[in-house]
Amino acid sequence: MKWHIAALYEMQKLKESGAAGYRKQLDHSRLNVEPFLGMVETEASERLQLSQQHEQALADRADVIFGQEQELAELRKELKQQDEEVARLIKEGEASSQAG
Repeated sequence: MKWHIAALYEMQKLKESGAAGYRKQLDHSRLNVEPFLGMVETEASERLQLSQQHEQALADRADVIFGQEQELAELRKELKQQDEEVARLIKEGEASSQAG
């Protein structure tokens, strides 16, 4: 509350001193605010860049995982075919030993 009253008092003093007082206060405020705004804009830009890099890294990893899943599916298919071939050869071997 005290700060608010002090701010109102300062604004009244500026009003009484005319436009020069307002201009002085605005210039002073701008000098304080501009570096802070620059820092905020820089941080926002860096966060955006970091977010984009993270999204790219995730997309790259997803591509790698998809490729690995495709390779695993192909290997499973080959393994199944080999198992079927082994089972067929075993049956043929059993059949020929029984016949002979």
